[in-house]
Amino acid sequence: MMLPALLIGMLVPVLQGLLLLRIFERKVRVLSHPERLAAALLLGMPLGNFVLFFALLLGVPVTLVGFLAVHGALLILLSFLVWKFARGSFKDVLLPKDSPRLSLSLKSIPLPFKVIGGIFLFWMILKIVAGAYDLLSIPSYFDDTYANWNMRAKAFYESQSLLLDLPRTDPFFFGGRVPSYPLTIYLTKVWLALLNGEWSDTLVNGVHLVWFALLLTLIFGSLSRLLSSLWGFLGVYILVSLPLVFMHGVNAYTDVLLSASLFLPLLSFYQWMEENDRERKTVWFFLLSVASAAILFVKSEALLLFLPPLLLLFGIASFFEKESLLVWGRHLSKYVGIVALVASPWILFKAYYGLEFGNAQAVGKFALSLHSEVPEAILNDLLHTGSYLLFFSVFLLIVILSFREWVRKPIGFLLLFLGIVLVGQFLIYYLTPLATEAVKHTGYGRGIVQLLPSLTFSAILLLQYIIATLIADRSRGLPFLARKS
Repeated sequence: MMLPALLIGMLVPVLQGLLLLRIFERKVRVLSHPERLAAALLLGMPLGNFVLFFALLLGVPVTLVGFLAVHGALLILLSFLVWKFARGSFKDVLLPKDSPRLSLSLKSIPLPFKVIGGIFLFWMILKIVAGAYDLLSIPSYFDDTYANWNMRAKAFYESQSLLLDLPRTDPFFFGGRVPSYPLTIYLTKVWLALLNGEWSDTLVNGVHLVWFALLLTLIFGSLSRLLSSLWGFLGVYILVSLPLVFMHGVNAYTDVLLSASLFLPLLSFYQWMEENDRERKTVWFFLLSVASAAILFVKSEALLLFLPPLLLLFGIASFFEKESLLVWGRHLSKYVGIVALVASPWILFKAYYGLEFGNAQAVGKFALSLHSEVPEAILNDLLHTGSYLLFFSVFLLIVILSFREWVRKPIGFLLLFLGIVLVGQFLIYYLTPLATEAVKHTGYGRGIVQLLPSLTFSAILLLQYIIATLIADRSRGLPFLARKS
């Protein structure tokens, strides 16, 4: 029963996401099929659970019937909106014929590259299978994987309640442990357990493999569409090869899901800046806006750490679109308005129940003080430990060599966003008691995992530029490494 529960449990948010995509896509498709399915789950899961959460607050029971009723009603509503505004057959909603095609042909790739790629692919699959075996065969028992992510969901499932009627001081108030976290992960696990008929660590941990696959699919699809399938494969290989990313991908942590949820709005932001066609630009804008809203219900970092710089940079980029101030104001207002549809109710709920706005701790309770050991600890973490191998050393070299490209292109905004977040993370650990999490290489590493897919995407775009610049005659050089025209 566990496999059907997992398939059905993921199919519902995928359908919700596909319908939502179709509503604002109208006649224009900007995502390839792999990207489309990944984006659908990244949108459908948090936004569907956001609606479900407030339905539960209004009295819908935490039972299979209650969850089915809300998910069914949402599917009907989205289907009606698609029929009303977007039209198209059900098949066209799932797999639109006019979606960008990925060229997966291997004919232009020399045999040595094929052999090397085959070896790397086999090694990746072997690692993932081994990690999946451990994840599915061993019940969660260790700290965060149990207490943060499974215990709270199990408390909701067993009590058939959100436990908001308990005293604020009760250890199981609102599920316990970290009651301030958004509920996408927890309600997803409750949904799977309800479909299964009983709680199963194997089942609820299995969804983490889905999220890891989702991240890899999105990276592969976006790089293959923009460059080539070889670059897409390289992006996937880099992420699977980074020890800390891989460890999070095959364990019951949630930072891989958050990293994918962050990458989607950043990808949309980059494409929005790159696009010249007005209709396609509009689609990228709505995808950016909706994805920015969706991430707020995934994990707390999104609200305080990711959204402010993204809003700032979007405002700057849209200002330089050479439109009037009135048009710029309307454009920015639309973005803020869409994000506020999720942010406002969630902020009001947290304020009403006195939930913390920090990542598991109240921001206002921090006493600011310098922790001189943090800079060296972070530098060692990024450059000298095995968590990231040579990634950051190579990344810095790529950024330096490609200065002429990113300083005048949209990719520079991505680098600026990532730089702002990295500086923000540094200051959080340098100036607060959270310094311990940097010195002991715990919480800081999780924050870096959230950024690594976007860093990898940026690095590969810049690496392709460097290689293309070095190749004078592409027809006699390495045409399979060239950017798509």
